[in-house]
Amino acid sequence: QARLDAAAAGGGRDDGGPAGDRTVPPSLRREYAWARGAGYNSASRFLGTWSFLGAVLGRNWLIGQRWTYMAGGMTDEAVAGRRRRLGRDVRESILQLGPTFIKVGQLASSRGDILPPEVVEELSLLQDRVPGFGYPAAARIIEAELGAPVAELFAWFDTVPLAAASLSQVHRARLWGGEEVVVKVQRPRLAALFELDLAALKGVAEYLQRSKKYGGNSRDWVGTLGG
Repeated sequence: QARLDAAAAGGGRDDGGPAGDRTVPPSLRREYAWARGAGYNSASRFLGTWSFLGAVLGRNWLIGQRWTYMAGGMTDEAVAGRRRRLGRDVRESILQLGPTFIKVGQLASSRGDILPPEVVEELSLLQDRVPGFGYPAAARIIEAELGAPVAELFAWFDTVPLAAASLSQVHRARLWGGEEVVVKVQRPRLAALFELDLAALKGVAEYLQRSKKYGGNSRDWVGTLGG
């Protein structure tokens, strides 16, 4: 889906956050498979979801094992450092898994009651550091929705997104009449991806809720992941 908005064109400035900042680290500019609208299937998404969960739980368990710490021992500083590294890796894995998980990660960044502060801090970066998808995919969506090539619709179109979120991204453009606009483009094939991912996440949430170690009445995993 593509939509024009003349209210916030940005006056030609490139201040829209990480997606529009040419100095952004390469990790935030990477075009993941989901961003290209690549083919999805229930088996691959199920495997990816549970592999992600297994890796996170395994590393979290190791963080609590005194024998895994060498020089200096299991100090508060050492534990916090490992949790911070875990948070960074979780954030990167979420970006690789795609929009559904990015949205869940954004929600989880406000859940300090169920996650360590170091992980919450890393997940909070998902609020404004979501990679955009490539211009060829954006152009195809725009042309399908508006019924004409981008070069015919606009006198100028910025191929670098001004900003990107989990569900869409926006581009600056100029109409042939001179009016500055922003074009909001929805990420491709979101409905199919959401359907597959939510089914897998529901199973993860129910597993965590039943877990003696991670579940219990004080932790609403079903509400956080499966809602």
